[in-house]
Amino acid sequence: MQMQSERLQEYIDRMSRDLVRDYSIPAEMYENQDIKRGLRNNDGTGVLVGISAGSMNSAETVYAHPELPGEATDPAYRRFLPGLGLTQKMILPHYQILKDETLDGLRVMEDI
Repeated sequence: MQMQSERLQEYIDRMSRDLVRDYSIPAEMYENQDIKRGLRNNDGTGVLVGISAGSMNSAETVYAHPELPGEATDPAYRRFLPGLGLTQKMILPHYQILKDETLDGLRVMEDI
């Protein structure tokens, strides 16, 4: 169990440094890290609980909704990004705040 704890702490330390340094973590910084395995107990079980706007990064695929003028209508804007792969469920942060918002003449949650 000690090795499991050390591996988990190493992941947490690395990710914490990256989160403090930048608002978002580029996928290439964590895509080769076996974070899901690092969060498991020796018997393969494990529970990860946490919810915040940053929780959206725990999904296999992250939906990054447009935020700035022009992004909603820009065909090059990447809405779907690789995540940490801890879950297949997508989390939409701040949904209650954004559900009635518009950007570039489009409803953020329904039209974009």
